[in-house]
Amino acid sequence: MKTWIIEPHDSFIARDGRPFGLITGVRAASLPFPFPSTTTGGVRTRDGLNLEGVFDTSKENIDKVKNLSVRGALLVEIDEDEKVIQWFVHAPADALLLDAKDKDKNRAKVCRLIPKTLPTNAATNIPDDLMPLYLESKDKSKPHGYAPRFWRWDKFKKWLLAPNDCDIESLYDFGISGLPQDERSHVAIESATQASEEGKLFQTRGLEFTRQKQEKKLGTATRLALAVATDATKINKGVASLGGERRLVSWREFQGSENIFDSKCPSDIVNSVVENKACRIVLLTPAYFEQGWKPTWIFQNNNLELKAAAIQRTQVISGWDFEFVETKPDGRIIHGRPKPTRRLVPAGSVFFFKLNGNKDEIKDWISRTWMSCISDDDTKHKTTPRKDGFGLAVLGAWKEGKE
Repeated sequence: MKTWIIEPHDSFIARDGRPFGLITGVRAASLPFPFPSTTTGGVRTRDGLNLEGVFDTSKENIDKVKNLSVRGALLVEIDEDEKVIQWFVHAPADALLLDAKDKDKNRAKVCRLIPKTLPTNAATNIPDDLMPLYLESKDKSKPHGYAPRFWRWDKFKKWLLAPNDCDIESLYDFGISGLPQDERSHVAIESATQASEEGKLFQTRGLEFTRQKQEKKLGTATRLALAVATDATKINKGVASLGGERRLVSWREFQGSENIFDSKCPSDIVNSVVENKACRIVLLTPAYFEQGWKPTWIFQNNNLELKAAAIQRTQVISGWDFEFVETKPDGRIIHGRPKPTRRLVPAGSVFFFKLNGNKDEIKDWISRTWMSCISDDDTKHKTTPRKDGFGLAVLGAWKEGKE
């Protein structure tokens, strides 16, 4: 697969599904981070362009681009030479950040959530006899109000191998609290009078792909972008529109010293999983499961047993079906319709698994699972979540799973 960097030139709008039409005072707000379907749609549209730069609407071309596989998108930081210098991923749900003892907002303590069996005579409504999660630390501080939404990849990788309580001396160096949002007011202008048209006033709120340093000086801001990996072969670099309001982005090939899409599971994690026959699966992108929160496809032909899960609040996704065509009784032809809404398990969710099988079987499963998508097939709506980039996952150690 080839990795592409998508850098927005303007504030980026990943629509949140709320109505947006000719209504006075309407607002088009963006999600905190785009769903994989947004960037996957951009990849397939760009791959399906003809020599004139127009999308080829033939059935052959549409079937081809719909079959393309995409992984991501992930957040990256780029330098002045447009090289990727840092990767960021969603914070894992089995980590809780608490206030530092001195209440410094730029410092925090990372505490681990760990599955444990219920005490005697205790009961819970957790389904499938899963183990509840306990806070391992005895620290009684409050949860940190500015916990990073995204962790640096090197910090995240350490958490995958050794999820131990630790102190964070600088939240800025640890991750990103979130992408800043830019709110703008728009008005339509009449060409004849050069005055605003009545009722044509609306607002947009988009994501700024920049990161401000602690000094909050404009010259210290760094550039952020999106990274996707795909088997598409006809994408050309250049400027194109993507997302709501057709905001402009640049497409360019990946440059950098580390491409985590091409990475292999670290040997220390492999050895821990093989030795303990237990692991954590952490989602880097939201995942679709037919049973809501519970994965099913990954269990096929694999000796896995789900023991616990750390899942944040569900997300809901829809979209627009451009292929739909319907002729009404009065002869009107309807092009397109809203897609059915689906529930997604958010990025950062963690699943605790026990593994069965011999050493070679477990190693083979690890290599197939690392940096692959584990979503279920959406047979009801006939979509392909795994090819669309939903459920990109990595593995982490779970030494207590041996007990």
